[in-house]
Amino acid sequence: MGDGMEAADSVRGGVTPAVAVVDGAGTVIGWTQAAEELTGYPAADILGRPIGSLLPPDGHDRDGERSGAHLPRTGLMEVRRRDGEVVIVRAEAVPLTLGDDVGSRQESWLVSAIPAAIDLSTGTGALLESLISSFPVAMAIWDKDLRCVWFNEAAEQLSDGYPYYRIGRSLTEVIAGIDTEAVQDAMREVLADSRPTIDREARWFHGSQERALSISLLPLEGADGRPLGVCSVALDFSNSKARDHLDLLREASVRLGSTLDVMKTAQELAELAIPVVADYVTVDLPEAMLPGTEPLQRRAATSSPVFRLAGAASVHEGAPESLWERKETVFVPPRSPFTEVLHSRRPHFEPVLDTSPGAWLDLDPDRARIIHATGMHSLIVIPLQARDDVLGVATFARTSNPAPFTRDDLLLAEELVTRAALSLDNARQYTIVNHNLELLEAAVQRERRFTSDASHDLRTPITGARLRLEEALMDPDAVDWPRMAKDLLNDVERQQAIAEDILILARLDADRPAQRQRTDLAELVRAELQRRTPGRVPIRTDLAPGVFVSGDRLLLSRLLTNLLNNAQRHAATGVTVVVRAEDDTAVLMVLDDGAGIAPDHRELIFERFARLPESRARDPKGTGLGLAISREIAHAHQGTLTVEDPGQGTCLVLRMSRLA
Repeated sequence: MGDGMEAADSVRGGVTPAVAVVDGAGTVIGWTQAAEELTGYPAADILGRPIGSLLPPDGHDRDGERSGAHLPRTGLMEVRRRDGEVVIVRAEAVPLTLGDDVGSRQESWLVSAIPAAIDLSTGTGALLESLISSFPVAMAIWDKDLRCVWFNEAAEQLSDGYPYYRIGRSLTEVIAGIDTEAVQDAMREVLADSRPTIDREARWFHGSQERALSISLLPLEGADGRPLGVCSVALDFSNSKARDHLDLLREASVRLGSTLDVMKTAQELAELAIPVVADYVTVDLPEAMLPGTEPLQRRAATSSPVFRLAGAASVHEGAPESLWERKETVFVPPRSPFTEVLHSRRPHFEPVLDTSPGAWLDLDPDRARIIHATGMHSLIVIPLQARDDVLGVATFARTSNPAPFTRDDLLLAEELVTRAALSLDNARQYTIVNHNLELLEAAVQRERRFTSDASHDLRTPITGARLRLEEALMDPDAVDWPRMAKDLLNDVERQQAIAEDILILARLDADRPAQRQRTDLAELVRAELQRRTPGRVPIRTDLAPGVFVSGDRLLLSRLLTNLLNNAQRHAATGVTVVVRAEDDTAVLMVLDDGAGIAPDHRELIFERFARLPESRARDPKGTGLGLAISREIAHAHQGTLTVEDPGQGTCLVLRMSRLA
């Protein structure tokens, strides 16, 4: 092998081709010193021998001629040196006529040859060599024995980690820590069928760093069509943006949807996109996506959509770009990219974020302050869509990365969001089903308690009446029959009240559509007060005019009656009824100045048959269903009924959507 490299170095230094003269029969009749250096054969040993003897032992041309009759060709071919080594050369053969007389002229060939590796860097190959050397692609040529016979500068840069890029080194040599069996098999397959292998991924470690390469193997054929070797082309994409994108999508397919939890899936999307896509990512979801959460509030004097921050991630510690913590409400102005995306269902792509006066940020000064403080300069907002539903929005922003978003970044973000939306929708469906099952189970338990309490409350007066009647019949003359009749009438009235309340609850539970009409709350209060008989404490009013709602007037009257009864039962000196408007909400409040309700009992009082000890003491005839019915009526009108703290006493507040 050493002699061959010396010959190559000799030719490289002087750029002197090996030259031979071959007659028409293929016999060598001329031989130069350079030919001797290339092949190892002196002139005395080669003159008079067929040129075909310099070919490998299995050499045949495509016509099946014997090697002794082989005629010169132009192109790549293999030459067997005297020491048995095979060298790939580029040969050129031109016809040559010897002799002056017509009768003595002989058709011969002048053959020149230069090793293929040297030909790339000399003479007419200089331009090609300069181009190939500047490629950011590692290229090498391997002979049929899988030995490296040439490589470019890009391959040389990889040789520390991949030592097979060495002239004369074979892939069959064993080097600790490097497995070349797969590459050997692939090269032998290319040599066997002359078909290239394109974009084959290979990975190897250089120290502690993993390298990822895209390998293509191209067959090299000689002038006679026989395979001479393989050209390998290796692209190192270990640090390429394309590879980062592919790795990100691969990770997304594994991580997104790994849990059927809406909040976790939203957070996974935000964390995945950092920092490959953006420096800051948020996922905002509406309340409907998060069953069981408290109702969201709207910003005053707007009808902007309201979200919760379900996921957030930043390249900066503590996410200084965020105005809110996860699960907190997120407000956006009506004229902003976020509302635009929700309505159009198309992404908002703003490579250079417009922070100039007059832009949408004027309507959101808090967000504008954060954007200026963090240097946010590029923005993408994408709708989360699945099953024709818009589930929320995902926002991508850049702060530290000075490059603006490109269309490729938008496509990658859209692909991530599409995958996340499907996972979010699955998580939503799962969460809704689970939430509904929990509600169903709670309803079943509630109905069981209700049935038990109702049967108890209905049986108690019947049992008491029966016992009193049986005792009276045992000694009729000793009974005060008028008083007995009055007690029985009280029991019957209580039974009737319980039965009526149970019927109302049954109607509300059946979710029967209410007979709704436009109702003025102030007028409703005045009508109810006119019907009521004066109670033990006065009722004062503060009624704003023109507060209209859409509701079942009979049910709303029953709700008001229950609240007034409750307030008069517990008031010390008086009751106050207030009607007012709060933006697009109608508010009805009933306040008393009694002892009030302890915070831990403010939900208990709305349970069916729930009666606090002081309530039983003040009104033994009560059913414990009044406030439960009132809340059900509020819910049937998509409203709320809650206890608020007035400072003294109790304040029950009904809130409903206000009609214009």
